[in-house]
Amino acid sequence: MMAANLNLGNLVAFLDLNDLQGLGRTSETHPHFYPVLDKVRAFGWEAVEVNGHDAAAVYDAVKSRQGKQPFFVVGKTVKGKGVSYMEHVAIWHYRSPSKEEYQRALAELTEVAM
Repeated sequence: MMAANLNLGNLVAFLDLNDLQGLGRTSETHPHFYPVLDKVRAFGWEAVEVNGHDAAAVYDAVKSRQGKQPFFVVGKTVKGKGVSYMEHVAIWHYRSPSKEEYQRALAELTEVAM
């Protein structure tokens, strides 16, 4: 909240916004958290939203910032992206996969990468 007041134009923050937390969907449990960009901008930050799974989009956003204000990147993501049984499932914020689940996840991620 103080970054813009302190003229921290060299500050860059990243938020992984997948709408999930340990107890469920953030939009349901904390609806007033949204809209994130409006709230960040209200404190004097330059802010953008990008596809958080697209490294080039994140890089381009930071590279193209104006640099006079602190800069906030909201990366819209999917929790557990690429692993079918983990996608959009809140429990994976704090649960570790079993050996079998781990092997299945590796297989699915390897399949996507090819």
